[in-house]
Amino acid sequence: RPIAVVARFVCRPFVALIIFNALIAYTHLPVVVRLSTSNGLFHFFVHATLFLTSIFMWVPVINRTSLLPKLKTPTKMLYLFAQSLVPTVPASFLTFSQKPMYPHYAEAPRLIRGLGAVADQQWAAVIMKLGAGSFIWGIVGYLFYTWWQDSQAGLADDNMRPVPNEPMGSGVLTWDRVQAELTRPGAPVEAS
Repeated sequence: RPIAVVARFVCRPFVALIIFNALIAYTHLPVVVRLSTSNGLFHFFVHATLFLTSIFMWVPVINRTSLLPKLKTPTKMLYLFAQSLVPTVPASFLTFSQKPMYPHYAEAPRLIRGLGAVADQQWAAVIMKLGAGSFIWGIVGYLFYTWWQDSQAGLADDNMRPVPNEPMGSGVLTWDRVQAELTRPGAPVEAS
């Protein structure tokens, strides 16, 4: 029960957004990177924490249960848009810096011969921003497409309304149901 209470709190969309993005910003500070590259236990802790908070961040988007917070599709798209903003800050610092931001990486061996520390840092920033951004925007595109299809069929999750004479929330209010209600015996008649 205590774990469920904590999970419900940290998986709330606004809370998860703040926690995850604050951690992304924090883990890109030079002092944190320096400690992470020199201390194996701290390195593991940073990455485990990033992994855990990324789960919190994705729960509002992928959750299908009533046990944890979830969002309707249009709100999921806005939420993911907001998630794509903060990583731009460290990516821009890494991209436009004229010297290596992290001393450890200035001295680290390169996988690609002839690639300097600044160029390596800039490529890392481009991959971080474009790779993660493409992934998130691909999901936003998929959500938009499925939401649009469901909306055309009257099944979009933001179209769900209680239907009269049926249990609360058991159906979708469609034009056919409106017409049936208007043509039933005893329905109010519009004055001509």
